[in-house]
Amino acid sequence: MGLTLLPGIPWNTSYRHDDGDLVELFYIPALSCAVRYDRMTGYFTADALSLAARGIDQLIFNSGRMRMIVGCTLCDDEQAAISAGYAWKSVIRPEEIEARLAERMAAITFDPPDEKAKDGLGALAWMIAMDLLEIIVAIPVDPSTGQPMNAPGIYHEKVGMITDTDGNRISFSGSINETRGGWMNNRESFHVHCSWLGDREAKHVEDNVEAFKRQWENRSPSIRTFSFPEAARKKLLEFMPKDDRFVTPPLPPVKSCRAPQDAPGKEVPARRAALLPDEIHEVVWQFVGHAARLKNGIRLGEVTSAVKPWPHQTRSFVRMWDGWPCRLLDASEVGLGKTITAGMVIRQAWLSGRTRRVLLLVPKGIILQWQDELYEKFNLNVPIYDGHTLRWKKVAGWHRPVERAIRGMEWTQEPVVLASSQLMRRRDRANEIIDAEPWNLVILDEAHHARRRGAGTPQEKGPNQLLALMQAVAPRAKSLLLLTATPMQVHPIEVYDLLALLGMPAYWEDSAFIRYFELASRNPSHEDMMWLAKMFQATETEFGAVSEDDVARVVSNISRLARTKILKALRDKSGIPLKRLDGEARKAALEVLRRFSPVRHRMSRHTRSLLRAYHAKGLMDLPIATRRVHDIMIEMTATERALY
Repeated sequence: MGLTLLPGIPWNTSYRHDDGDLVELFYIPALSCAVRYDRMTGYFTADALSLAARGIDQLIFNSGRMRMIVGCTLCDDEQAAISAGYAWKSVIRPEEIEARLAERMAAITFDPPDEKAKDGLGALAWMIAMDLLEIIVAIPVDPSTGQPMNAPGIYHEKVGMITDTDGNRISFSGSINETRGGWMNNRESFHVHCSWLGDREAKHVEDNVEAFKRQWENRSPSIRTFSFPEAARKKLLEFMPKDDRFVTPPLPPVKSCRAPQDAPGKEVPARRAALLPDEIHEVVWQFVGHAARLKNGIRLGEVTSAVKPWPHQTRSFVRMWDGWPCRLLDASEVGLGKTITAGMVIRQAWLSGRTRRVLLLVPKGIILQWQDELYEKFNLNVPIYDGHTLRWKKVAGWHRPVERAIRGMEWTQEPVVLASSQLMRRRDRANEIIDAEPWNLVILDEAHHARRRGAGTPQEKGPNQLLALMQAVAPRAKSLLLLTATPMQVHPIEVYDLLALLGMPAYWEDSAFIRYFELASRNPSHEDMMWLAKMFQATETEFGAVSEDDVARVVSNISRLARTKILKALRDKSGIPLKRLDGEARKAALEVLRRFSPVRHRMSRHTRSLLRAYHAKGLMDLPIATRRVHDIMIEMTATERALY
């Protein structure tokens, strides 16, 4: 089973000691995904190293690697020499720095404040011994002269970057205190940025990555870096674990057993017998059978499938899984693999036990394609119900009949079943779905066929048969996934009808939906702005508050103070702060209203341009074709002109 990826965990924007145990909340989950951990930490003390090493055993389990930059200040006599005007090279030569640092480290006492700190140092020692950890020491210098700082300055960076197997990264920075008191009381705070959450977040991460790279390569004008002193290395190795607890998980205790009959009353230790190959096979598959239910088992369905999803498919899957039970409209462009995303959801939901009743409604023309995809990519042999029989795909090793006659509603008892949306929307068939036991998951492909007749015209005649069926089924489905590349055919009300199946906030009726986007795209009056703000408030009540960081990702050209002011104005029921917004803030407020509507929470859309961006960043091996449409003039002959 592959490692959990960083996007599979819902990261907070910041963590503080008031939140609880930061090792459990952040470091262990982060390092459980990590194959690379780069850390810049403060001045060189056992406390600082202990802080940097928290949860590091998870990185070891992943066969990961770590690089660390730690700080060291010059001592008093060296500082005095600098103050007297001596040149850097006359005070301390680069070729002598290791000896000076070694002398300094020899005086440091490694006295970890608690067992977690001691285990952290032991993990670092093990990684050093195994050549999985590199450490360098940084000394602050004057950026303008390159001389050691003529002040008791310290290297005080507190930044970390964690990378997973897919190249996703998070960076964290902050930390109010790295002293022993801070460590023992967990008095710490830091902010977290995720590379996959938009350009601004990616820029935060990239800035930290580049800063680390400059310092590691000794290209930073504000510090000079030197190799880690051998004296300090030897001191750390004293914490080298005496067993393999950082290599393999601890084994359960072995119970004692009774001695043979000729030694009554005595007990002897039980011997742990090695597992036979068949037993190993059984243990592995028992673990796989339960792994999807574990906290970090979110990717089991994927890694046990015959498919390697594209990044956007993984993101869509994680979004659905994190919000389970999920209700979402996937409106990605044609050819971007909505079927793959749906298959990932079905397989993971089935393996984890979250669902035991799945209904897939798809157009008749592609129902066999769905059956083939689910089997070939996800090892799911899903039967097709044609109104009279259930028909499975004929595959090697299938020992049951591939076809079974069905009477009445027997077909609705199948755990996973495919049915034609054209068949099931018929009036004589719709009740079979509506009256069946409630479904855990319903998937409707080509969902745009569920629409109003005469949408947006004076001759509108209400929902067609498929939309009416879905309006009856939606309340009886815990999770509902709608798939269509074209949610709007002729009128925006068609988008609303699909979103309404998934659930909309208070006040968001069909006419209000149309009015909202019409007003938000113009320069509305103050009264209209207040109405828009009321709709925004209803959206926040249903889906949660919009954060300032959320706004920064879509409106980055205004200050943090302005963004906070806009959110406050949109939430104020008096309308006074809204009226006081200047032109620029009002324009930004309208952008917030457009971008943070229920559509954001109920619809997911990916395009080919996103895939090309993934390919350019090296996250996809397969290049995405670019269409170039050219008009070609074709001259008709006299005979052709006469015919036409």
